Amino acid sequence: VNPTVAMAWLEALAEWHAKVSEAWLLVALRATVSAAREEAMEEHCAGLLQMVLAGAPVGVSPSQPWNDFLSDLRPPEHPQERVPSNLKRFAGNYINLIFCAAILTGSCMRPLLFTLCVVLQVVALLAPPEMFDVHLMQTKSAGGGFRSVGGPWIRYLMAVTAQIGLMSISLFCGQRGILVAVLLVLLHALFRARPWTVMAKEKLKGY
Repeated sequence: VNPTVAMAWLEALAEWHAKVSEAWLLVALRATVSAAREEAMEEHCAGLLQMVLAGAPVGVSPSQPWNDFLSDLRPPEHPQERVPSNLKRFAGNYINLIFCAAILTGSCMRPLLFTLCVVLQVVALLAPPEMFDVHLMQTKSAGGGFRSVGGPWIRYLMAVTAQIGLMSISLFCGQRGILVAVLLVLLHALFRARPWTVMAKEKLKGY
């Protein structure tokens, strides 16, 4: 095995691992464990909204703009170099593609769960803040009146629940979608030409 090609594959795997580790759901769950403040909950939800608007509904930020994803497709001259390079360069895009294909496939098997998760996510990300304010009546011993229960936490828990539901659909019901998406990913990595700047950097590294 060519050592430089093997190194390129290891770098691609490392980039995929880094992207998955930075997924919104994993970051949000770590924040829950660390008992984050309500302000942080709002920031997490705002961050997920920005990812969704950027074309990352599964909460993994794209590595490259989507309008760059399908441009400049050409037969490869050096496939052993192009494939790992593109797998690294488009890691975030590929992860979104795989999970979206899995979710869409799984939604055919669990349409009610899919619909519930989508509605939860839409409400959590787009509903006005006052919608999540809950006021509970206090006993006289506690001072009477009403006590406000943290709205940001309710929004945040709805978003986390929706993401967990969508990930469950993809992993347990979307295996066919995953297989098709992996095939498309490999085809794209094979035919997507690398920019000359990327090729120059790889030459400097010895690839």
